[in-house]
Amino acid sequence: MSLLNESVSVLPARTDLVPRDLVVAGGPTLHATDGLGKVLRNFVEVGTGVLPVVEGERLVGVLVEADVLDWLADHAPSLERLDAGAGADLMVMHLMRTHPVVAFADESISQVLPMFEQKRYKALPVLDTLDRYQGMLTRATVLAALTDNLRPASVGGMATPLGVYLTTGHVSAGVGFWGLFLSGVVLGMVNWLIELSLMHGQRLAGVTLPEPVQALVALGMFLLALRLSPLAGYHAAEHQTVNAIEKGEPLELEAIAAMPREHPRCGTNLMALLFGVQLLLPLVAHEPLLTLPVVVIGALAWRKVGTLLQRYFTTRPPRRYQLRNGQRAGQRLLAAYAARPGYRVDRWRRVWNMGLVQILAGAFTVIAVCEAANQLFPASRGILF
Repeated sequence: MSLLNESVSVLPARTDLVPRDLVVAGGPTLHATDGLGKVLRNFVEVGTGVLPVVEGERLVGVLVEADVLDWLADHAPSLERLDAGAGADLMVMHLMRTHPVVAFADESISQVLPMFEQKRYKALPVLDTLDRYQGMLTRATVLAALTDNLRPASVGGMATPLGVYLTTGHVSAGVGFWGLFLSGVVLGMVNWLIELSLMHGQRLAGVTLPEPVQALVALGMFLLALRLSPLAGYHAAEHQTVNAIEKGEPLELEAIAAMPREHPRCGTNLMALLFGVQLLLPLVAHEPLLTLPVVVIGALAWRKVGTLLQRYFTTRPPRRYQLRNGQRAGQRLLAAYAARPGYRVDRWRRVWNMGLVQILAGAFTVIAVCEAANQLFPASRGILF
């Protein structure tokens, strides 16, 4: 008995799911005149052994990896001695199946399941009611949905004073607008205090530090303030929850706590790059011959520097309540995703769901308040901001 049949016998198909919810859109497609080179590259990319052949919005066939293998075996003494030019004249139209098994976007998952067994495909093309190609439905995705293990490929998030915010870009969970807005307020206030400290510190000492030194001192003060704040704990909880989701681990406190606090897509990496550029540009400006070495070193080191900054400054071991907060946000995100895995929003809503707009709104509010105070109380200029 196949794995698919075993799963179905244990868990009946969810009647609320349809292929439209699970389809993988935007993957590679072939045209009838494509050659073997593109075919093999795409097979490597998708890993399912089935590629759709489309013309415009119409599905005209599928190409199955096993058919390509059979053709090559028939045209060579053995695959071990396959000539480099084998398949040079081969085109998709010569091997594609013109009447493939397909799934329709709005039919029940229970109707689709037997189709995977007819040709033993690992993926099926999905068509809408007008027979337009929508994307591929993979057997692994269906199994994950049936066993409540369907997870987004990647998750983004933010740490806020009110807790963890998580998003796939299309669905979100955790703290809402005010948590993200307050993050911007806190970061704006910290930056304001650092600017004031540097300005008055230099005035009292009777010195003026070079701009690169000021930037370095400001960065150090910012990182220290972040490390000492509750945001660092929530930041760690956010990363650990995201790592658990993306690695397929159960969202239990022990499993989340065992995840690394660093994440390769963290904004800290970008911060390391931007500050690195800010610090190194004056050096390059005075010594143009150093441009190439500086660019090479920066390109190789910025992610490693970002990882170190995450480990020692922008995160710290979270408290249990912070881990629980991340856990709840992760559970709610997965529940929202499982309820509508195919749900999509437009580009502007995705930008909003990233959370950066709300954070910037909080930071600019601090700047606006300080500027307004300076306008109302001119004597405070240089003291407040």
